Amino acid sequence: MMVMTPGCRLGWRLACLVVLASLAACEGAPAGPENKPLPAGLPELIYYYPADAQRDQQLIQAELNRYTGEKIGATVSLRPIAWASVQEKTNLLLSSGERFDIIFAPSWLHYANYAPKGVFAELDPLIDRFAPQLRTELHPAFLAGPRLDGRLYAIPTNKEAASQYAFIFNRRLVDKYGMDVSRIARLADLEPFLQIIKENEPTVQPLFMLADSNAKFYDEDSLEPIGPADIPGKLDTSAMTVVNEYTLPSMLDKFRLVRRWFEAGYINRDAATSQSDYRQMMQSGSAWIILGASGKPGAAAEWTAMTGGIPMVQVNWKSPLISTESATNSMLAISARSRYPGKAMQFINLLHTDAYVNNLLNFGMEGLHYRQAPDGTIEAVPDGGYKPAIAWTVGNQFLNYLASGEAADKWEQYRQFNRQAAVSKVMGFSFDPSPVSREIAAVSNISRQYHGILNTGSVRDVEGTVEGMLAKYRLAGVDAIIAEKQRQLDVFLAGRGMQHEGRSPLEQ
Repeated sequence: MMVMTPGCRLGWRLACLVVLASLAACEGAPAGPENKPLPAGLPELIYYYPADAQRDQQLIQAELNRYTGEKIGATVSLRPIAWASVQEKTNLLLSSGERFDIIFAPSWLHYANYAPKGVFAELDPLIDRFAPQLRTELHPAFLAGPRLDGRLYAIPTNKEAASQYAFIFNRRLVDKYGMDVSRIARLADLEPFLQIIKENEPTVQPLFMLADSNAKFYDEDSLEPIGPADIPGKLDTSAMTVVNEYTLPSMLDKFRLVRRWFEAGYINRDAATSQSDYRQMMQSGSAWIILGASGKPGAAAEWTAMTGGIPMVQVNWKSPLISTESATNSMLAISARSRYPGKAMQFINLLHTDAYVNNLLNFGMEGLHYRQAPDGTIEAVPDGGYKPAIAWTVGNQFLNYLASGEAADKWEQYRQFNRQAAVSKVMGFSFDPSPVSREIAAVSNISRQYHGILNTGSVRDVEGTVEGMLAKYRLAGVDAIIAEKQRQLDVFLAGRGMQHEGRSPLEQ
């Protein structure tokens, strides 16, 4: 029996690439004259995005460049950033001045902090020249949410415009124990189900958590984020005032709850430091619930596809809301120092308008990484070498192939979801952190020290830990941050003629 060395395997996969490209051309797939080499000296675009390492990334990049070389006269260097280090690596890239052309720049990676500093290019002129169709393709929230002082520095992914939390459960265990998970109305309602798993499934973690798990957000129906989640100061929409959420009794109650669960063995002991992810844990059967997942239509089916076919149950939490945060949680920006800003915008436009490019980056190459059924749905090839699970970060989800088992009308469900969602009263408001940038840097460091251990119940003295965190926050200037958020919000509301009440900006 012949044993293939790693070099042989690579050569075989490269040969597959040539064969598949030739077949694609014969069958009429979007392909240029692949037998002709690309012209020398084409501009190369450096594209940073979050994704874990994929064995066949170089195959995908080669095929992408064959196509973009013909389409826009440029090639693309794919630079994935592992999810475990996306915060640290992205901040380092943006603060160090390292060269890039396109980068994933959502609100939760401090978009509003870097944009006013001249890190990102202003995009309205580039859209007008290279991608005017984006103005009609995107929901109005996507063009309103990212604006800072009226200027647009990033293009959101075209997907669900509203946000809604959900619990995602492994259906096998839900059915096995006859659990009525539909009656879950608050975080504490999970407890009897966690106990069932603890008592009956010794190899399953009842509540797998990570340092950034969303337990602290679940019951605050009237609070909306303002700026990055690691900086205190959320909007109480019942009074239109900015509050330090960590001073609220409800927050302390949640920290006590997750500590009790930690002590009961429901939460994994390494929750505050684990580098695992939900997909890996669900796929291995070590976890059975995803906490704080998106409640968008078809989320359960997406998780089924991402975990290799494990059936899931979705239980939505709260009503869907279109807000600045939901409209800016997945965006691409162009470097203000890019040598090829026009080409960069043309590539972003391809991600939004060209189904071949979009699905190539999301799912790889047909026959090698996925198989497509006669009805158009796809199924991943086991151990195919490319399954990044990044569709929500790439251009336009309405171009995505449907996975086997997903609803045929999934994208119409998305449109209906967007149409029916309520719109935040402060839609379009973005906090400018520059007046308190020194305080924010200090507070962010404190958040890194405390949030993970509190969110996961990993501290014995919950009250003392919260008191210590609040004391450090005060010394670092958190009150100045909250006051500045309130000042900017009042100016925004006054400019809209709302004075703490009125219509949403999408209705005006």
